[in-house]
Amino acid sequence: RISLRLALFKIVTPLGLASGFLNNTPIFAMAIPVILRWCRTVQYAPSKLLMPINNALILGGTITLIGTSTNLIVSGLAESDQTLVDKEGNPLSFGIFGITKLGVIYFGIGVIYVVIFAPIDAMLPARQTYDSQIAEHAKEYMVSMRVSSKAKTVINQTVESAGLRHLRGLFLVEIQRGPSIIPAPAPDDRIEEGDVLVFSGQIDTVVDLYKRDAGLVPIQTEGEEPMLSPRFTHSLYEVVVSPNSLLLNGRRIRDVGFRQQFGAAVVAVASSSGSLIMNQKLGDIELHGGDTLLVEAGPRFYRRWGRNPNFALVYPLKDSSPPRDDWPHIIVSLTIAAAMVAIAAAEVTGIYTTAIVAALAMLLTGCQNIRESGAAIDIPVMLTIALAFGVGKSIETTGAGAAIANFIVWWLKPLGAIGVLFAIYVVVAILTSVITNNGAVAIMFPIVSGILKDGSVSDLDPYAALYVLMLAGSASFSTPIGYQTNLMAHSAGAYQFSDWVRFGLGLQIVLMIAGVLGAFFLY
Repeated sequence: RISLRLALFKIVTPLGLASGFLNNTPIFAMAIPVILRWCRTVQYAPSKLLMPINNALILGGTITLIGTSTNLIVSGLAESDQTLVDKEGNPLSFGIFGITKLGVIYFGIGVIYVVIFAPIDAMLPARQTYDSQIAEHAKEYMVSMRVSSKAKTVINQTVESAGLRHLRGLFLVEIQRGPSIIPAPAPDDRIEEGDVLVFSGQIDTVVDLYKRDAGLVPIQTEGEEPMLSPRFTHSLYEVVVSPNSLLLNGRRIRDVGFRQQFGAAVVAVASSSGSLIMNQKLGDIELHGGDTLLVEAGPRFYRRWGRNPNFALVYPLKDSSPPRDDWPHIIVSLTIAAAMVAIAAAEVTGIYTTAIVAALAMLLTGCQNIRESGAAIDIPVMLTIALAFGVGKSIETTGAGAAIANFIVWWLKPLGAIGVLFAIYVVVAILTSVITNNGAVAIMFPIVSGILKDGSVSDLDPYAALYVLMLAGSASFSTPIGYQTNLMAHSAGAYQFSDWVRFGLGLQIVLMIAGVLGAFFLY
């Protein structure tokens, strides 16, 4: 199997670079299920990977101005303060790639440390995740998947080369090819278009299979029309049959008419007795109270049927949608994103105007709908950015910012600009470890502004100081509470607080030296 460090390099490099242009929270949200599935396949503990990958995503956000909201807060505060000027006396202006030459160094050194030098085995124990704990007692499903013409990863591949052998928690029971059956397929058996692959596995591995390839289509009840909505809008739900259900108890699945009754399709059944249901067509299975159904349905299924008396429980399986096989919209969305970055970089118009126009273009071209757009708006982040201006103004008008700035200048003036830059980084890095990164820079900006306006540290470049403020604001590596992706990694990797301190402290020191020295010599 691939080495842990090589795997880390292959994962963190593209994800980190992508986070320089896209919000790292949805990137990490999409990556976590894939990483967990891969860890199950190669039998690596997720705790060895998730924290380093999370750190790389945070570092990637420092490559451009739009990589993280922290950068936007600092640039917005600086540009709105007309008394802040550069060394030539011009108002400060932050281009989208203004921080890039420093951010690339910061990102590169962080990745090199994580991938090559960090003692991962010693610092990050193999934690048992919640999924692995419940998997020991999970029920098993039998599920059949038809190989459609879109199943590019398996057509004309052997069982071995298609990656369908030695799957943890999942077993390929047989291949149905027309009237013939290939039981317990050998590694060199070849898969053809139109084959039906019959698997036995636990729920998490069945979900992984469902998401693996949009061309692997679950076999549903015969005689029912397929759902009209695109498959990528569907998700999987576990539904437990109520013992008191008159509609379901004692009836075959085909007689219930799940599509007409509930707008859902049954794709697998787990018997309440715990035994596998084999050698029986899905539609012919008779339901009993306590049986668990795996159904495919649209996003409104839980809202409509979550409290229906026919079901003892309806449980939506998170991140269970199949991959979106919609290349026209994928190409259009990437084109719009690239155009947004190019226009902002050329300074044809402001970043905020360009972003609004790009969002409208996504709506008009059908790349996303109003509901998805509304769900993507992070209200807490927007409020933090808006309130940061008020916090900064308050600290400035009360004189608190100037007083603290004067103290720092008096104390560190003998060390010159580099001493002040180290002080800014240390204070902000400590703040961002215990409060949010946006809150940390909002508190510290008026103090940095006061130092710059004081003028006593003559060799301190305004851009160097503000870029260090941006980098330190993103340096939330030592605790799980400093950034939202930290909390996501903490939960998925089953980390303890001490893991963050052990692994993050060394990275924090390395990055502080790289960031401060880089800013001092580049600006």
